Amino acid sequence: MSERLNIHPNNIAIVGSAKLGFSITPKDDKCFSPFADKSDLDIAIVSSEIFRSSWTAFLELAEKGYLPSYKSVTSNIFRRFVSLKKPDHRSEFFREWNGLVEPCKKDLQVLFSITHDINYRIYESWEAVEYYHCQGIQKLKKMIEDGEND
Repeated sequence: MSERLNIHPNNIAIVGSAKLGFSITPKDDKCFSPFADKSDLDIAIVSSEIFRSSWTAFLELAEKGYLPSYKSVTSNIFRRFVSLKKPDHRSEFFREWNGLVEPCKKDLQVLFSITHDINYRIYESWEAVEYYHCQGIQKLKKMIEDGEND
């Protein structure tokens, strides 16, 4: 994957329930649920270059009126990441991105028998990764303290 995406291997990581074995998403219906057949495989990629390029691609889509998820996308960009779960193929950048990751998905499925959906989140830096996950853990901690997940 690192070769295909031209990213150092240390800048690609499996995160979430696939890494931990259970979810720490601070939502009542997801927190502490085990990694299962229907779970997604979440991959964090740290690349300021890809982050900026995807931000530009989202901006171009927004300018053309093709970004119905504008609020979600801008919220993510504000927190220094982009989610490339369902990239819009009207963008040249996202078409090229899909051309790079599809062979990676097939390799994971064939070589490692992974049948899960694969989601990519591109972070601007490792500090952005840390911030995102620490915020989620803080929300989860508050849920537990408030007894919201009994």
